[in-house]
Amino acid sequence: MNKGLKDDVKKLTAKGDYDLLMEAKDSGETVRIYTVGNEKTVNNLVMFVEDGSEITFICLDGQIPRDKLEKVLAEQMN
Repeated sequence: MNKGLKDDVKKLTAKGDYDLLMEAKDSGETVRIYTVGNEKTVNNLVMFVEDGSEITFICLDGQIPRDKLEKVLAEQMN
């Protein structure tokens, strides 16, 4: 199941207009965040987390101000 989900996310982000916003690796966990939008607004966000055999997939569809999203991500990284 996890392999299929991982492959599906790779296909989704490869064929769409997704840009890799962030990738972080720590203690065997990899977090990737992809976005679709412009310099002011994110219209779609995909977060994909791999931690060993566990996979988390989150997809948000809507309008998010890019500056606010980047601020939240920066706060979480600190």
